[in-house]
Amino acid sequence: MTRPRRSYRRTERPARGAEPRRYSRRPRRSNAPIIILCAALGVGALAAVGFLLGSDRMSREDEQTVVEVMKEVERNMAEVARKIMLDPSAAGSGAANVCAAQARLLRNRAQEVRGDAARLLRTVAFMFEEEARVLGDYEEALKAVEDDGGIDPTGLDQPGAIAKRRRLWAAFQKKNAAVRQFFSGLGGTLDGQMRREGLSAKRRAEVAEGLLKSINRKQATIDRVRDADDELCDLAEEIFKLLEKNAGKWEASEHVVQFDNENAAGIYNELISEIQAVARKQAAAQRELTGAMLR
Repeated sequence: MTRPRRSYRRTERPARGAEPRRYSRRPRRSNAPIIILCAALGVGALAAVGFLLGSDRMSREDEQTVVEVMKEVERNMAEVARKIMLDPSAAGSGAANVCAAQARLLRNRAQEVRGDAARLLRTVAFMFEEEARVLGDYEEALKAVEDDGGIDPTGLDQPGAIAKRRRLWAAFQKKNAAVRQFFSGLGGTLDGQMRREGLSAKRRAEVAEGLLKSINRKQATIDRVRDADDELCDLAEEIFKLLEKNAGKWEASEHVVQFDNENAAGIYNELISEIQAVARKQAAAQRELTGAMLR
């Protein structure tokens, strides 16, 4: 993503020995948004079940089992959403783990039914497994960035430190793009799996309509979360460029940075303000997604 050229307000640099300019670390975000995506997939699957009920390829007992297990998935995800609303740190176990748990539940219960019932449960399990894989990669890349300091300049004056940090941010941005691509291509992934399961074209269309409807309603908000991650990556790159341009003219320790150049200090402060604004926008999108799950 290319950012437009910006002009920055000059600010007065504090004298040496005075209170240094404070740097605010990028807020550590919960995994709330991607866990709620798992919830949307579960609710969508519950809606898709309705299209198969009454099928001559599904017995009444199998219908009951399918509805029962999908409602269990829905309850599980709603409980996660409630915990996140009360305490965002409750998402710390990771969205990938939540997805994987639902997939195991669906796989196990699929063994209790036959025909279209088993095919449907295995299909939804596969979708959760794919989501777990994509989100697991995302979470791993995010943790690598945070463990290395995020945008904290402390230690970035050492040889190779900025280059390493850049690689981590670039890897994170790539995984963020993969999450976006997964959800934008959900229809194709779903259809491919249903074909492998042997569902008819009519059934595939019916299930896709039910499964994707819930997620599509939330797509704009999902995109806002992904856009915020992209913006954070771009802003981090601007900070790295600023530090490189002013090599030897700044010092940092314990999340505090001070520049010799007053213009550079002003630019840095502006970038930090932008990062904080993006974090606030992302938090609002997280709350919106979580709230939608509970309605």
